[in-house]
Amino acid sequence: MKKMVIKQQTEKSTHILPSYGALVLAGLSFGSIPVISAIMRDLSASSLEQTFLRLALGCGIALMIIAFYFRENYPIFQRSTFFSIQINYFLQGFLLSLMIIVYLSSVALKTPVGEAALLVQIHPFFTLLLSAIFLREKVTPEKVLALVLALFGVLAITTPWKQEKFFTNLLGDLLASANGLFYSLYLVLGRKNADDRSTIASQLSIAWVLVWGFLTGLPLIFFLTLLPLPPSLGLFRVSMLLSPSILILGILLALFGSVLPYGLIMYATTHVESSKAAIILLDEPIGAIVFGFLILGEAITLEYIVGGFLLLTASSIIIRSFAKKSRNTTKIK
Repeated sequence: MKKMVIKQQTEKSTHILPSYGALVLAGLSFGSIPVISAIMRDLSASSLEQTFLRLALGCGIALMIIAFYFRENYPIFQRSTFFSIQINYFLQGFLLSLMIIVYLSSVALKTPVGEAALLVQIHPFFTLLLSAIFLREKVTPEKVLALVLALFGVLAITTPWKQEKFFTNLLGDLLASANGLFYSLYLVLGRKNADDRSTIASQLSIAWVLVWGFLTGLPLIFFLTLLPLPPSLGLFRVSMLLSPSILILGILLALFGSVLPYGLIMYATTHVESSKAAIILLDEPIGAIVFGFLILGEAITLEYIVGGFLLLTASSIIIRSFAKKSRNTTKIK
């Protein structure tokens, strides 16, 4: 029995480190979202037009993935169609559509790229709370320390004591913050149903989420076009969607903003607690800050450097805590 338990722990540990790496890459990929969105905004594409392209193109790629599994691995495809699993995909897809709408709307309102990405990082606080309540995950000292460092990192970058820089666009900032709440719900829901989809390829799982995201996002987009929103938010023009430059940027937004990062998260949360995943994904604003500097020419201030260091330290604490545990398991073996 003891050997069997050790073997299971060893097999589990072989998936954990790649899962942490996947989360780091997912965070960096997410960092490209506000930058690509800002470029599309400067080309006069509204947030709803950007949202439609991101959802539609992501759905198109997802359908190809589903078709592949239908043809090449039908048993896995069939398992993914079970009602209990599809309900989870539906809920995550709905949350995804909400996340995309509020985040792109925040950028469309000219919230600075770095600030928008940072405000999303309130999600570990929500995730820690929701995970403890619904998943009964332990609130360990490592998680608390990482969250404290992350909080100081966010404060260092946003500099709330400088009123002319902090919350300069209240609505845009609130929308970015709302994305953090939806994001935490998405992570917790994914972790809660990880066992049900453990035998389903992560690529197939995220494909279904993207399909449901498009199907639930369409009525949301239609409803929002009926509201008296600013043009940067509520305009929806077919001619804009067919513009070659907007289409190319939309493809990049779908790949790096949906397919790649959410696929990596779907894989990682099968092996990693959602609260830990939320902390590691804190590298997202670092990616946004770097991309914003290289592509948009946004300045990297001392506050950004200090805050980025604290965010990376918070992420590394989680990884080191597992590495120590993994070494102890190896010594027992």
